[in-house]
Order: sequence, then structure tokens, then C-alpha cells
Amino acid sequence: MFKNYELWTPRISGGIIYILAGLIIMLYPAMTAFLFANVVSVLILIYGVSGIMKWVRSRKEGEAYGRDLVSGIIIALAGLVMIFNIPWVVAFLPVVTGGLLIADGAVKIPSAVAVYKEHKASLLPLILAIALPIILGIVLIAYPIAGIAAMVACFGAFMTAVGVMDIISIMMINRVIRKEAGV
Repeated sequence: MFKNYELWTPRISGGIIYILAGLIIMLYPAMTAFLFANVVSVLILIYGVSGIMKWVRSRKEGEAYGRDLVSGIIIALAGLVMIFNIPWVVAFLPVVTGGLLIADGAVKIPSAVAVYKEHKASLLPLILAIALPIILGIVLIAYPIAGIAAMVACFGAFMTAVGVMDIISIMMINRVIRKEAGV
């Protein structure tokens, strides 16, 4: 079986990091959203530049495809536009998320109707599985800035909870290990 120290240090350290990161994210959701938008923008720019570089390398080898150059330029330009318009990116993310949530809820309707007709299942979970994403999606589209702050704060709360659960679980595992070892 495991020794006490094999699990303790990395899991506790990871739990503490989760808790600290989650608390920072909860306390500073706007800063976190802007940081995330900056990172995504830079990654998109890098991806676009790598597409251009792929075209340059393949051109030297005689196997260049124009689509690599065009897509690389378009993606790199999108990354540049995003870098210089971070508030727009931050406001756009909840709108996209809201649209995806609305689509998710709408797509579930035929399945829920089929399940209800076939098995006469309870309507409450089916309705909630459809209505909650749609309502949340509408709220995110209607209030994108407040929505992004709430989404980021919830993410921070979940990270904090995961950290706490990690620490509790390692303590429980260590307790079992001690009992097995007779300590």
C-alpha cells in the first residue's frame, strides 16, 4: 500500500493551490476574465503565425497550399484585433456561451419528449434539463458583463471547493493508511 508521505505533499500542495487560485478568481473576476481574454488572444495570434510559418516551410519544399497562408493570415489578424480589443472579447465570451446554452437546451427537447412518451418519466428533471440552460443562456446574452463576472466567480468557487475536497480526501486516505499500518 502507499506510504503516508507519497500522497500527502503533492495532493495537499495541489489542494492549497486550487484554494488560493479559486479565492483569487472569486475576489477578482474582472481581472481574471481580462487575463483569460489576453491569453486566448495571444494564443490565437500564435496559432495564426504558425499557420503562416507552415506555409513558408511547405513552400520551400514545393508543397505549399494557399489555404494555409490565407487561414494563417486571417487567424493572426483575428488574434491582433482581439489583443487590441480585450474588453470586446470579454463581452463577447458570455454571448457565445449564452448562445451555446440556448442551443443545448433546445436540442434536448426532442429527446425529453421521446423519453416522457416512451417511459412516462417524471417531467421535472426533463423540464429542468431544458429550461435551465435556456434561461441561463438568455441571461448571459442579456447581461454579458455581469454574466462573465458571475461565470468567473462561479469557476473560482468550484476551484476552491475542489481544493478543499482534495485536502479532505487526502486526510481520509491517510487515516485509512494509518489504520492499515496500525499507527
